[in-house]
Amino acid sequence: MHNKVRASAVFVLLILLVASLLLILNGRSRYQDYREHQRQLAGRAVNAAAGEIGLQIAELKRRVSLFAQEENALIHGVAAQPEDDALNQRLTDKLDTHFPDRLAFTVTSASGDPLVYDFDDLIGELCQRDIRDFAADQHPYELYIHPQPDAYHFDVMARWATPSGEHGVFFVSFHPRVVARVLANSELVDHRMLVLLASDPSLIEVTADGTRNKLSRDMRLSEGELRRLDATAPIPGTRWLVADLPEAGLHREVREQLWRETGMFVVALALITGAMLRFLVQSERQRHAAEARLRRAYHELELRVRDRTQRLSQANEELQEVAKERKLVLRELKEREGTLQAILRTAVDAIVVINSQGEILIFNPAAERMFGYPAAEVMGRKVNTLMPAPHRDAHDDYMRRYQETGERRIIGIGRRVQGLHKDGRLFAVDLSVSEVALGSSRLFAGILRPVPAAELD
Repeated sequence: MHNKVRASAVFVLLILLVASLLLILNGRSRYQDYREHQRQLAGRAVNAAAGEIGLQIAELKRRVSLFAQEENALIHGVAAQPEDDALNQRLTDKLDTHFPDRLAFTVTSASGDPLVYDFDDLIGELCQRDIRDFAADQHPYELYIHPQPDAYHFDVMARWATPSGEHGVFFVSFHPRVVARVLANSELVDHRMLVLLASDPSLIEVTADGTRNKLSRDMRLSEGELRRLDATAPIPGTRWLVADLPEAGLHREVREQLWRETGMFVVALALITGAMLRFLVQSERQRHAAEARLRRAYHELELRVRDRTQRLSQANEELQEVAKERKLVLRELKEREGTLQAILRTAVDAIVVINSQGEILIFNPAAERMFGYPAAEVMGRKVNTLMPAPHRDAHDDYMRRYQETGERRIIGIGRRVQGLHKDGRLFAVDLSVSEVALGSSRLFAGILRPVPAAELD
């Protein structure tokens, strides 16, 4: 028994080990699936945000270039007369109408030197270098944000020129809030959308909350935050990246939840396994006890069978004796039945035997001759078939009254009555009725003798 239990326990523990390993692998796979799903969501979000920001930047470039073409004369006038307040105001009003998010504007010479600007200290060293590069290069340029204190901005530049050959650069400075709005609309729950500098991905340029100089925190990503970045996408026409940064505890909470669930399943499985082992031990003990009881019962059964066999042998001998006696009785009954049949066949008087329901059971040949019916035709029919009215209809009442009261009016007495022949003829007979009890049943035997014509007269 112990070897069987030990083998079963080893098998159950092996199942527990395999199931626990599968649960752990499943938890790991679920976490990997979750992370991959998060990366895919983040990838779609940053791609959509980068595409939308790129489209907005391209649209700003197109609108600024178109504005410079349409207002070329006004821009040239401002460049030629920078002290003319009226011209400056006209240009400012038009810019406010076309570009509500603008911060400032600047008009430069062909070499990129500022001639007119409407914001003091806006044009820093980086901004001037950007303008000079644009003035010297006819190719499209990429935007970047100028970190000017209290005037954080990016510039969209276009060229102005006159028929006489004068030219320069016209550019409009914009608040990065146009970018922040896109980030705010694109952020996933428990994620932050950031615009980073492509050449220095740890530097945060813009968040959904605003720009670098408007926020109190250090605007650089830590090493841990850089590792947490789920997805990045370059913004076309700029030197920026859009990046998705999940909250610090987001993935950890999911991972811990998955491991908690896996641990609970393993513990539950261990408890079930312990219960199974206990059940196996108890079952083995019960089986062993049942086998012992079965052996005892089998031994007792053998003794009973031996005793019963002896009794059956004795009973068989007794039955054989009874069978011999029964054969003798049956033979005697058969002889008596033959004698009775002979008496009924040879009897001169008509004999009719009925049961308590009045149904004919015996109808001898003398009765056939008296009433004109063959026995087969009347067997099972009511005896009132042989009676004329009114006795025909009242016979059932006679029988019921006798069975209920025991009052005899004809049984054991005899009387003269009329019989009804099959052809409808009436005739007089002397009738005597005897009652015979057979167990719980009662039979009534009637003996009928025709009345001679002389006695009728």
